[in-house]
Amino acid sequence: GLYQIDEDGRTTNCPPNWLPYKTEVADKKSANKVALEKIVKGVINPNGGIIFLDEINRGHEDIRQSLYQLVNKKEIHTYKLPENYSIVAAANPSNSYETYEFDKALVNRFAWVKFQPEVAETFEYLTNKHGGNAILDWLKTDKALLDLGDDDFEIDDMLLSPRMTENAILLYNEIKSEDKVTKRKFLEALIQKEKVQSFLAFEEELQHVNFKEILQGKKQEKVKQLVRDNRVDIISTLTLHLAEYFSTYSFDGKGDEIIKKDKENEAVKNLTDFMLATPAEINTV
Repeated sequence: GLYQIDEDGRTTNCPPNWLPYKTEVADKKSANKVALEKIVKGVINPNGGIIFLDEINRGHEDIRQSLYQLVNKKEIHTYKLPENYSIVAAANPSNSYETYEFDKALVNRFAWVKFQPEVAETFEYLTNKHGGNAILDWLKTDKALLDLGDDDFEIDDMLLSPRMTENAILLYNEIKSEDKVTKRKFLEALIQKEKVQSFLAFEEELQHVNFKEILQGKKQEKVKQLVRDNRVDIISTLTLHLAEYFSTYSFDGKGDEIIKKDKENEAVKNLTDFMLATPAEINTV
């Protein structure tokens, strides 16, 4: 916004009138009655809202610099965005529009969602909306006829920085019970595609064997297969989980939900067999 001079003769920025800054309702119940024109003119909605930044990569350099502070801290100069408001942005590829390259600092402050429907999703949508149609029948004979925007841009600077790793952990905790396709689409908003594929393969392997089953003498053939396949990533993870478990375990006669008192000797034998079967460098870890 433009500058103004306050009563002390100091300059401050005037927030645009569409940014939420005025309070005219007391609670969420009354907020449902707030007219849209009031919200557009800066009235804070207690139900929260979205600040949508369209064509984010076409703004002037001064505007793009200010976006870093807005995205990172939800504030610009003395203005602060209400806590229950989120920031969403949209951008188009540079091969079709006059745009600026994304700064790495800005890239790693967003989750990137590429809106490109899959073929099956597109046909399902069109069929549900229009029913049977000769055009759809024709397209299904050669799916290459359907242009889904394959020339769209890719985000190459997505780095697993500490900030993005924490965001990925929080996201995974919310979606870990979803199917593989859904998890892939969500995680690709924060992590590069090839790294997401690597993680999902790693996660799937861990679903077939865990450290509890090793202590109980189960999945021995699976462990042997992991050794034959040289899956150091899975074996080392199991080893670390075992180390974490025994770092707090006490052989005091009480046992726990994994090792009962009468099974302690058997668990130690199973652990020994596992360690002897794994490569020496993992045992060292």
